[in-house]
Amino acid sequence: MSNKHMDPAVLTRTLERLGWHTVGGFRDTLAYWEPLSREHSRAERIVFPLATDAPDYDDLLDDVAVRMHTLYGSEFAEVFSLASLLVERQFDEVDVKRQIDNRAGLIKWLSGNEMVDSTQGILAAAAKSSNLTRKRYARAQSVIAEDFLSQCYMGQTKISSYVITALTPSAQTFATSKAVGAGSKKHPRISGREITARLVTSLQAVRDALDETPTTSETFDAFDERVIEGVSFELLASLQPLTSGDESAITVEFNNNDQQTLVQGEARRVEFAFTPEDGVKIGRARAYFEETPEPTLVSIVGEITGLKNSESDPEHRITLSARVHGKPRTVTVHLSDEQYDEALRAHGAKRMFSVVGELEERTRGGVIAQAERVQTEETLVSAPLPDYPTTPLF
Repeated sequence: MSNKHMDPAVLTRTLERLGWHTVGGFRDTLAYWEPLSREHSRAERIVFPLATDAPDYDDLLDDVAVRMHTLYGSEFAEVFSLASLLVERQFDEVDVKRQIDNRAGLIKWLSGNEMVDSTQGILAAAAKSSNLTRKRYARAQSVIAEDFLSQCYMGQTKISSYVITALTPSAQTFATSKAVGAGSKKHPRISGREITARLVTSLQAVRDALDETPTTSETFDAFDERVIEGVSFELLASLQPLTSGDESAITVEFNNNDQQTLVQGEARRVEFAFTPEDGVKIGRARAYFEETPEPTLVSIVGEITGLKNSESDPEHRITLSARVHGKPRTVTVHLSDEQYDEALRAHGAKRMFSVVGELEERTRGGVIAQAERVQTEETLVSAPLPDYPTTPLF
């Protein structure tokens, strides 16, 4: 096998997919690889070169490929071709697994189809929440979900329990709106890597909420509080069939073209495991989220009681003390850069602040995930509070 077009990142990914892993090395020049399963191993050890400036680097790299081809034959060639595609197209990999009794490679059609639907729903929910967090989306954010799914691929089935492999393009960007000016600051394009990262964040949020929620609990505050991290009705509805009655897991592996990192076995890979007991909680949380009414476009006025601005968070948030449907409520409002600057001015001047946007009810107050308009009012916060109504807009 010629090393004319040999890519160490591709060769590394091939080794990983064949069940090999690093077990040490010599300084920064060599890495030692061995099969994960010793009882079925067909070789003791492979030496992988790391020093790209070494005179024998290409020869040693070629030796690795030739040895693996000798050990695995056509299987190596097939896996190598797939690894080349994964690296070239910069695909992240999402494996959705379910412990279904599929001896002899058989699985009931409806069960397999349910797994495909769950995987599609999980990816769509991650795409939607990468642009806007909401407890329930209904028809909202469908543009980015459809654009993203249209560019994803289904990977080769793996040996295990039943596995669906989704390949998501990390470098490609996706539209969040069909409106004129899409791709602007108001309607940004979101990268596939951001969506995959959002999937990890939202799954971790579900995992944390599950750990905090007793099986017999009648409240789901732990899920409610993590809507901002990507937990939604759509995500829970997609997880429910996956986790009902069987052990299941979702593994996300980020494509990484940093050859040194890959060779040292430091590729980013995370797995989330779910038990049937988790499935019961997810089903009940899903039912709770399903009861959430759709957001209503309103205009509210109140006092800014909190400001949050983080370098790591592209959104800025304020808390507004206002009356919602005649009752005192705390409303969390997500603002753009310019809107946040206006909120700072209103807060500094001790004046009331008005917001127009879709209000979503939560257990602990309401949320406007995307303010359409904001304005500093003339009324001082120390003045007697006028009877500002919550005004539905149609």
